[in-house]
Amino acid sequence: MPPVFGRNLPDPHPYDVAISSMLSKTVGERAMAINLMSDYRVSAERERAFDSYVRRPCTDFLLRSALKDYFETQVRPRKRPDYVYNYLNGNNILNGYAYARPIIKPDVQLVRVLDLNGLKHVFQWAQTEGRRSYPARWGSTFDTFPRDVANDRAVMDFLDRRMGRRTVGDFVRTVLDVLSVHSTLEKKPFQPTWATTWTAFREHITGGANRWLEVIGISKRIPCWLILLKYTVREAGTVVRPTQLDGGWYQFHFPSPPRALLSRGGHPMDLRTSPRAVKLLPEYIHKQIHHPIEHWTNITPDSNYGRSSALVSTSLSKQRQAHYGLLASTYGSSILRWMKRAI
Repeated sequence: MPPVFGRNLPDPHPYDVAISSMLSKTVGERAMAINLMSDYRVSAERERAFDSYVRRPCTDFLLRSALKDYFETQVRPRKRPDYVYNYLNGNNILNGYAYARPIIKPDVQLVRVLDLNGLKHVFQWAQTEGRRSYPARWGSTFDTFPRDVANDRAVMDFLDRRMGRRTVGDFVRTVLDVLSVHSTLEKKPFQPTWATTWTAFREHITGGANRWLEVIGISKRIPCWLILLKYTVREAGTVVRPTQLDGGWYQFHFPSPPRALLSRGGHPMDLRTSPRAVKLLPEYIHKQIHHPIEHWTNITPDSNYGRSSALVSTSLSKQRQAHYGLLASTYGSSILRWMKRAI
């Protein structure tokens, strides 16, 4: 039942039974199966690196576990994650490889949407280990952070207080410093960073926090505080076109088609289906970097942060079909040869 990662060899493939099983299950599992079949961006070398995490005989459960284990081992916590190595992922590296001309200009501006609620474990570290190691660095900022990070309501209450209009600047400055210390001095990066271009994203800023999440393909079932950070490709370092392996088990990712220009990276799936998106955004990843406060303040004040509500989105099936249609209208009938169906 080929292809797997866009290749027809070997045939049969060790993942065939697992993928066939996934295609008969939930919409999320079907989406992941189609992504794994279609994501030609995963090189043969990267597939071999991933395959070392897949137990035999491969079942849908073991394939899902391998995706999670590979991501949590080789991508998220590593100083040099797999996606920056030329021998593993050279077909997706746009900038930062010493012996190749940059594919996108170093002065191009990128923007990322940083979910502060998603940093709850970093904040807990700042409250405990960070407080002991750097006692004067962040003062009392995290003294009232909840001990139980599983309590989403308590985490949001803490952020609601800190993100008040009079204190938001000081708190954002502290958050960015905590992230840098946690990543560099403590060697605990949180990767990859997902970004798009400022040029493509800025028309959505007035749509507010919910729209920011939709347009970059992030599904959140609970409210969250978001900040926007704008910086250059030069500051980002090694900029890469993402693959499914760089997102782990995440069914809202959608591979980019073979006709898509490498310079555009991938294309995030816009989660809004009414009205449907009419433009594709570029999508890139890079390692976690230091963000000075200027990355936040160089965006118009009050437009550089926001509080989302719980997204009441349409079904994943409708979202994938809408994105598939937009890809087809942009790149033509070759989409059908690359991916026979969206779901």
